Amino acid sequence: MIDLAVVLPPAYLTSYTLHHGFSSTLSYQLLAFLNATTVIGRGLPGFIADRWGRFNVMIVSSVISTIMILSLWMFAENNLAILVTFTVFFGTFSGTAYSLTPVCIAQICEQENYATRYGTAYGLVSFATLIGNPLAGAILGPEKNYKALVGLCGTAYGTSAVLFVLARGKGGGWKLTVF
Repeated sequence: MIDLAVVLPPAYLTSYTLHHGFSSTLSYQLLAFLNATTVIGRGLPGFIADRWGRFNVMIVSSVISTIMILSLWMFAENNLAILVTFTVFFGTFSGTAYSLTPVCIAQICEQENYATRYGTAYGLVSFATLIGNPLAGAILGPEKNYKALVGLCGTAYGTSAVLFVLARGKGGGWKLTVF
């Protein structure tokens, strides 16, 4: 679910901003900001996760990303300050999906089964990323229903947060200690 959700903002942020009257230059710059801040989100969470727990950091970053999508992107429309804020925060917190998901998989399986579990998980991810953009495009439709597209993205991200909570509970228990 997280991989379905994480590919949608980079794919649709540019067309979203163009649709709401911004210049093509700004639209592409926002995409560059998103990608640049993802670097922070890919590197920093690993250090934090070593102290607070991998699943805990994944859950927090997924919840924050969901909030950013449903509160900022959903209502940004032609407000540049909100769009830039969303872009920077989403980029930072969504980077965790790329860096910590493999570590979370490793944490809930035996070492000798890691390659099988990782391959299975990313086999499923391939379908999510394959259908994510066309599904979002179909939801967007010719009438450019960006609220529905953003709703899909936020729902998918929120669902991934819930699934990480369940995986954490099943794999390491429900105590808030490091896991």
